Amino acid sequence: MKVKNAIAWKGAAAALGVLGLVIRRMLYAGAYDPVTDLLDESPLIPALWLVMLAAAVLAGAAFFRARNYQSQADAPSVWALAGNLVLAAGVETMMLTQAAPMPGLLGGAWRVLGWTAPVCLAVTGVFRARGKKPPFLLQLPGCLFFLVHLINQYQTWSAAPQLTAYVPDMLGCMGLMLYSFYIAARNAGTENLGMHLATGLFSVSVCLLCVGETPYPQLYLTGALWALWDLPRPGAPRPAKKEGTNS
Repeated sequence: MKVKNAIAWKGAAAALGVLGLVIRRMLYAGAYDPVTDLLDESPLIPALWLVMLAAAVLAGAAFFRARNYQSQADAPSVWALAGNLVLAAGVETMMLTQAAPMPGLLGGAWRVLGWTAPVCLAVTGVFRARGKKPPFLLQLPGCLFFLVHLINQYQTWSAAPQLTAYVPDMLGCMGLMLYSFYIAARNAGTENLGMHLATGLFSVSVCLLCVGETPYPQLYLTGALWALWDLPRPGAPRPAKKEGTNS
């Protein structure tokens, strides 16, 4: 697989994300009623859904194109370091400036993981800058943080009367959680390049779109940059499976 294809995917994912950001910003600027907390009917609503659909199609195309390839071997990467540090800074900013979405155990877990994940991200970035594969457990706090963030938002999202108000944020956070999971799987030796690349590209597009209107702009902006700057690159084709084996 040619590297230029992977670069084109990055550009397409980022372009869709910026387009979605502009559409969402225009939608809330012109069709949002703060009294009722509702969005008025607008042609921008289907346009926003079309952008998310296009992001899913792009991710699916990347999956089918990359599923029979291995990722390139780890090499020193300043971009990977920058991506991990940027996301670490974004999560830390949330911890410093925003209260836990829910009280009790869930809010406490959100806070604990929100302070732990940035440390692990920074250490991961150092490994990547040195061209070494990080221990897969370093990805666990970040993955769990995204999961707990999803759970913490459940009451807010379930109370929202319109899907357009919360589905982009939900999909963006789910994308970051799955992307983190596939990074951990790769580092543990069970790589799935197709899903790794697909979840990363989808996260780039939808997280950038979310920045147009979200309570957590720092999470989605830095999450999009992390996914964009640390996307895997396809390398050699995967070895063909031998007959009589399950591997």
